[in-house]
Amino acid sequence: MIKKLSIGVVIPSYNEGQDLINTLRSIMNQTSSFAEIVVVDDSSDGTDKLVSLTFGEKVKLIHRERPLGRCSARNLGIKISTADVIVILNADVCLPQNFCEQLQKKYSKEECDALGVESVITNTEHAYARYLEAIHRSYPREKLGWTEGFSVRRSAFLKTRGFPDGYPLPILAGEDGQFVNDLISMGAQLCFDFDLKVTTVMPENWPTIESQIRGRASLRTLHFVYNKSLLEILIRSIIKQIRRLIILTTFIPFCWRLFWLWSHFNHGWKDLVNYSRYEFYVEWLRSHQEWIDLIKLFHLHKKNSSSLFDIFFKSPSELTPNVINK
Repeated sequence: MIKKLSIGVVIPSYNEGQDLINTLRSIMNQTSSFAEIVVVDDSSDGTDKLVSLTFGEKVKLIHRERPLGRCSARNLGIKISTADVIVILNADVCLPQNFCEQLQKKYSKEECDALGVESVITNTEHAYARYLEAIHRSYPREKLGWTEGFSVRRSAFLKTRGFPDGYPLPILAGEDGQFVNDLISMGAQLCFDFDLKVTTVMPENWPTIESQIRGRASLRTLHFVYNKSLLEILIRSIIKQIRRLIILTTFIPFCWRLFWLWSHFNHGWKDLVNYSRYEFYVEWLRSHQEWIDLIKLFHLHKKNSSSLFDIFFKSPSELTPNVINK
């Protein structure tokens, strides 16, 4: 008799009270119950108390007084989990009622070490959400690695380095790709089921949109995780700025990009204007955040009494070996 796999859920949370409550309700409302639900909460807005009052002991809640970032939260949650398979969710992702049941079938019948699924943005009445949904639909399926609703066998996770954590500056982006690359390099079998869909919502107010865009800047990941010197990422940033300017100021490539997105998802001709606006916003904000991160990295190494030559030409593993060579 084949042992039934236990499926658990790990959710990092940071000041996402109501979104997290909605996600947890979708987890509770399953045709086949999850074995455990672990929430690692770094919030300062009372999210931990809201979760405790709403769900009590149904949720294993770990509240940390000091925010240590999404990567740290995921690693901690998975390490303390006892389930065979872990679903790694963000606090704004909701599951269909048969999600746990379908995962049990998929992992039992196929030699999967990790499973990616389809995600659908639900609040597409908002222009920014439509823009992101258009990007998602235009992205080639064969290039997908990480997805919302991603799950992994705990045994496979423990063979990897986990999500990049413990660096002098928290990793803002690219941690998912690094984790998937680790799985692939160790020979793990990645499966995808795009008929299995999870839903998510995108921010609608500008401060939250700006925060999300800035959070996708990946220079910290290149520097610390992939061990690139400050000079290497500086040259890369300059090349990216030039490329962005060429695309955004050259009529044909920019129009082609807009029509490509618009053809995949839109609510009418006005979305051509909306998409062009967000293209400019996204590129400008990510560029701005990259330069901010470059300055932060410079000051970080300067604070450690490194010379200008060392700061620019040495890799971070040479500058801070105890942190990088883990």
